[in-house]
Amino acid sequence: MEKPDLLVISHTYATFVKDQVNQMAPDFRTIVVLVRTNPIAEISRLIPISYLIPFSVAQKIDLRNKPENVHVIQTPVFYLPTASGYENLGRNHLKSVERCIKKQKIAFDLIHAHFIFPDGVLAFLLSRLTGLPYLITAHGSDVPGYNPDVIRPQPHGQFDLRFTL
Repeated sequence: MEKPDLLVISHTYATFVKDQVNQMAPDFRTIVVLVRTNPIAEISRLIPISYLIPFSVAQKIDLRNKPENVHVIQTPVFYLPTASGYENLGRNHLKSVERCIKKQKIAFDLIHAHFIFPDGVLAFLLSRLTGLPYLITAHGSDVPGYNPDVIRPQPHGQFDLRFTL
């Protein structure tokens, strides 16, 4: 049986996400990691705006010791890293991911997202569009009740994302 191809949707290929992807690499024929980047953050390379540095490509993508079957591709989305800037992030990121998949002719059998929003929502929507299975790794700060700035409790014990597609 041939190994499957994995599509990973994440805001980073560094630290814990990179570690997990690299650990899974032997189990897949190819892994394509689509990393959401924000071209606005690249201003921090020219002007030292400390708030933008964590959002820069240099901080989000670490290609050292990357397995040969792992391919990292940026999916640029313009947004301000503020609460209001996140309002259209999901919709715009989905468009960027769809363009990338089409342009790069990315084939995959499984979708793996890191974090519930926006990556998990994208995985869900891509799954609906492709009919392929998906899974989401929730890392803690995106779990309902843990981060009330992103996910707020609703009456009757339900949770709702504050930011929508």
